[in-house]
Amino acid sequence: RGTRARNAGFVSAAAICPTLPRGALVASPDPWAIALWCGNPGLWLPVDLDSAELAERYLAEQAPNAVVLDGDPRYTMLRRSPRLAPLGLAAAGWTGYRVVGPEPPPPAWRPPAPLAARSGLRPEPGSPFQRTRTRVR
Repeated sequence: RGTRARNAGFVSAAAICPTLPRGALVASPDPWAIALWCGNPGLWLPVDLDSAELAERYLAEQAPNAVVLDGDPRYTMLRRSPRLAPLGLAAAGWTGYRVVGPEPPPPAWRPPAPLAARSGLRPEPGSPFQRTRTRVR
């Protein structure tokens, strides 16, 4: 029937699942319903996004691929965001949106420093990386 009780009813996200891209990170007021019914990783959508600036900051910092909203009036500013494009028809009280706009740059990966033995450099005398030979008798 559903995943959890909400206002004496059960939440079922099965109807919205076909509109979500596979593997997309989905922000939702009920991320467990999205994860259990659709298999998508979820982010909890805070209810205090009451200004356009906060909604844009949330989308920029958390970088979800999609947003699923219910009929809660607290998400009015998020619904008005120009970065949300409707995914399809609303189903069972859920409305899906695709997040468009500038994608955040991927985090820079810095490789570790090369090991002294692999780099061709000789370790300094007395260095802990200097090889020592022990003779076994």
